[in-house]
Amino acid sequence: MRGYNKKGGGWKVFKKDYRALREKRRVEEMLDPRDSETPTVRLWAEPEPDQSHRRFLAVYLQRRWENLKVRHL
Repeated sequence: MRGYNKKGGGWKVFKKDYRALREKRRVEEMLDPRDSETPTVRLWAEPEPDQSHRRFLAVYLQRRWENLKVRHL
């Protein structure tokens, strides 16, 4: 994200580029949804939680894996 801020692209450009990269790599096929069947906690510390690529990925996977539950603390 820092690179995008320095180049003047900001969150909007980052989000668009990240979406394209994530879809190109087919992330949902690289990961196994069964790994999240038991309660799993992933913690990240971001200065702005709404602008986190990890949050963006969690929401993306939640839309593709019907049993994945994401709770943002």
